[in-house]
Amino acid sequence: MKEKTPAKSVAYAGNQTFAQADRRNYFFIYATDDIELTFGGGGGIIPITAGGFFEPRVMPTGEFTVFTDGVFVFLSDCHERAA
Repeated sequence: MKEKTPAKSVAYAGNQTFAQADRRNYFFIYATDDIELTFGGGGGIIPITAGGFFEPRVMPTGEFTVFTDGVFVFLSDCHERAA
C-alpha cells in the first residue's frame, strides 16, 4: 500500500526532469507558459499551452521531463528530481 503524503504545489522555471516515484499518489501540472511534457525518456511529447493543465487518469510513476523557457506549477505528493 502506498504511503499517503500531503500534496504540495511548487513552481518551477525552465526544463526539469523528475525521478521515477512508485509512491506518487497525485499528479497535476499547470502551464503558466507553454510547455512540452514527455514520459520515459522521450516516449512522445504532450504539448500544453499557457493556461492549460495536465491531470492524467492513470498515475504516471516513471521519470518525466517538462521542457519550457517559462514557468509551470507541479502539484504532487512527490517532487523528487532526477539526478
